[in-house]
Amino acid sequence: MEILGYNEEFTNRINRLLADIQTSVESNVFDKKAALLQARLDKLATRYQKDTSLGEVRFKLYEAQALISYFSHDDEKCLRFLNEAVRIKGEEFDTSINLKAKLLPPTPVVQPKNKLDGVSGWFFLLVLGLVFSMILCTVGAFQVAATYGQLQPYFYQYPGVDSLLGFEITVNIAAAIAAAWIIYLIAKRKRLAKTALIIYLLLMVVAKFIDWSWAVGIFQNNSDALAAVNDTSDLGRSVLYALVWIPYLLASRRVAQTLTKG
Repeated sequence: MEILGYNEEFTNRINRLLADIQTSVESNVFDKKAALLQARLDKLATRYQKDTSLGEVRFKLYEAQALISYFSHDDEKCLRFLNEAVRIKGEEFDTSINLKAKLLPPTPVVQPKNKLDGVSGWFFLLVLGLVFSMILCTVGAFQVAATYGQLQPYFYQYPGVDSLLGFEITVNIAAAIAAAWIIYLIAKRKRLAKTALIIYLLLMVVAKFIDWSWAVGIFQNNSDALAAVNDTSDLGRSVLYALVWIPYLLASRRVAQTLTKG
């Protein structure tokens, strides 16, 4: 019974002090009463601070000191006593939570990185293929331009060869420029890149078909030349490329979550 009365005496005295601190703040007289409040707390601390028989209720001594320090604008001291109060009590309490929210900077919320965001996986292979296509088309334009001079003697024998070569040069240059533009759009995460790439793949199939059928029509009366130009492997690769990548572009969540800007 004696211990119970001792604990009750401490609890009553520290609760009155905590209430007086709060009242002085609400009445805007804390600055005038701060010294008196601190003296009352020091007197309680001298008697009870090291008395472990009180148990965790001793944390109120540190809570009171934290409040006095806070309203005295000593934030560092306030935090130090709050942490000690939490250590004694074994958990955070209302005062510690409220004061720490005011004194400590908010913890930044780190958004988890979207694993489907970015040029990687199958999308990376598609972009890599686009880079190679740009390079090959550029080289192809120069190669056809070099062939143009070599085939000039046959222009009269095979009407349309000069136009066909001009078409191939134009297509290669246009394809290289278009590929570079689409790569730029992807780098900028533009939604337009998806549509542009689908159109690019379809137009490449159309261009390959026109080139093949045009060449076959020119050399249909020359079996040796016809055998050389009647090779549909290039056209077949373009068709296969479009059949694989267009459905991917339409269905891919990675593409949708990467190309998000207008």
